[in-house]
This record gives sequence, structure tokens and C-alpha cells, in this order.
Amino acid sequence: MYIMLVIAVALVFVCIKYALTYDNTAEMSVPETYYKFSHKYDNEVADFSDPLAEPETEPQADPSEGDATRISASKEITPISCWGDSFTVAFSDNSISYAGIIANIADRTVYNVGIPGDSLKTIAGRQGGIPLVTTPFIIPQDKTPVEITLDSSIGGRIDPDFSKNAGLNPCTIKGVDGMISKINGKLYFTRNESGTEVMVYEPEIVVTRGMSERRKDITVIFVGSDSSVSEPETFVQYYKNMVDYLETDMYIVLSPIIGDADKIKQTEDLLAAEFGEKFLNTRYALCAEAQAKHDDYIVSANDIALAKKGVIPQIYFRDGKYFNDFGSSALGTAVNKKLTDLGYYEAPRTSVRK
Repeated sequence: MYIMLVIAVALVFVCIKYALTYDNTAEMSVPETYYKFSHKYDNEVADFSDPLAEPETEPQADPSEGDATRISASKEITPISCWGDSFTVAFSDNSISYAGIIANIADRTVYNVGIPGDSLKTIAGRQGGIPLVTTPFIIPQDKTPVEITLDSSIGGRIDPDFSKNAGLNPCTIKGVDGMISKINGKLYFTRNESGTEVMVYEPEIVVTRGMSERRKDITVIFVGSDSSVSEPETFVQYYKNMVDYLETDMYIVLSPIIGDADKIKQTEDLLAAEFGEKFLNTRYALCAEAQAKHDDYIVSANDIALAKKGVIPQIYFRDGKYFNDFGSSALGTAVNKKLTDLGYYEAPRTSVRK
């Protein structure tokens, strides 16, 4: 009797241990990333107390309160979208991106649709200027994830980074709404609702969230590194594709700051020729900010001397792939000034720099 009791206890222990360690990833009806993305679609940096507030309920500012009053939300109905790579994304949750700086100054909703290390082709795929396409597959009737592969519409396999959504999900493939996720290194599409089986016979465009939701936003396009594009002419053409896809003429484009110096200079010249007043030379803007007066940090005399020669101070960078808070403040201030100079919205009544 005692031996049987010991065996029974041992079996129970084994079952519990198996249940705790069993990997049921292959049997999941919906990938875990689906739930993560359904909570927060874009990497929203909206340092605005209530970015979706009804404008008619917003009281007008009292002139007696001085210049520190907030701009009325009734005038701020168009959000800003910042597309880019690591220089658009904040270094950590404890730091702020240049998009967040704009949100603070402009007092409006800003969508940070950036991914660290993302290639310009992949960014253009999420945005819609160079659409992503899926190779032929079958969308099942139920919500079972089905493996897919993604290509760029101009050629080349695309493997999205899922560390942030950045305008990808939810998406639509051949009229079926769903989510793209990655499980064990493979891409899957999961439809949102059960329905009729759909055969995808040929490459089909993936209509991303960015394509359906962000086309009318005031748009900032800034890819800080030129490493993903071989030639300056190609870099400019990708930017042009993204701009042509917009449903607004309220946009600006920024030049890269990391890469081969000669190619960056060529890219700056080509962007200036192509986009005119809608082009912001990132290098010049950051160098100008380095020479301005700041209340929260001091730029060394040596860095100021370099900035006068067009060299961006290292005080603005974190690990060479991100801006630190100083860099984010400098670029956010410069971008906001450019947007207001173009008349996209009213100049702010407050600023991060006095």
C-alpha cells in the first residue's frame, strides 16, 4: 500500500512538471504577438494629456494666463507620423525620442512609426510607398495561423522586425483582415474572424495599418543610416515613393547622418534638389542646434567648433545608433520649427528650449 502511494505521488509530480514545461507554441490558435499588437498598434509617443479629446469640449485659452497656456485642441486635429529607423526610436523606455519632443512642443498627437535597424525598403513597405507582397498561399476558414513569406514589391525578401509594430498590424491580405506575426523564426498570417477560405494565387499586396491609417498625417521621413541603400539616387527614389503614396502635401524629408561621408553629401544634394523647401538637412540642423543656447546641457567649445564645420557633436548620440535625450531634443526642436515654418500648424507657445 505504501509503495503504491509513493508511485502515485511521483506520477502526480511528473504530470505537474510536464504541464509547467510543455511548449504549446505549435498548438496556439493565435500567436502570442497577436495579443501584444492588439493592445497597441503603433509606437505612439503622444505627450499630450488627451490626444483624442473632442475639440468642441476644449475651452479657449485665457489670454490673462500668459504664453504658457496650451494650444487649443480644436486646431490640432491632424496628427504627425515619424517614419524611420533607430534614430526615430527612443533608446529606452526611460528616454525620449525626437517624436516625443515634437509632441511636447506642438501639443498634438505624434505617432512614432520607427524600428531600430530597419532598412529603408522595409520602412517603405510598412508605409506603403513600396508595398509588401505575400507569395501565394491559402487563407483558411478559421483563425489558424498560416505560414507566409513576404517580399518587397520591387524585389527582395522582407523579414520584419517585430520588436515594435510600426504601422504593420492589423493588416489586410486579399480582403481578409488579420495580423502578421513571427513564431520560431517563421512568419504567419492569422485572420481576425472566421470566414470563407481564400486562395491567394499570385503575389498579393499586404495593406498595412500604416497604409490605411497614416497616409493623411503630417509626415516626417527620416532614415538616419544610409547603409541599407547602395546608392544616393536609390535612397532618394525610395523617399519619393513614400511621398508619392501620401494623401497630403504636408510632409518633410530628412537626410541620413550615418554612413559614407561622400555618399551622405551626395544624398543631401539630391534630396534638396528633389524636395526643395520640404527637405531638412539633418546634419546642418543638428549643428545649428549645437551652437544655440540650451538650459539643460552644455556643448563643449571643441564640439561647437566642429559643428561650425558641419560635424555633428557626439554629445547627441548614444551607442552610435540612437540619439540620447540631448540629440532627441535638438532634432525634435529643429523638425518642429521646419513644420511650423511651412505652415503645417501654428508655432507653439512653449518650447523645450527657452
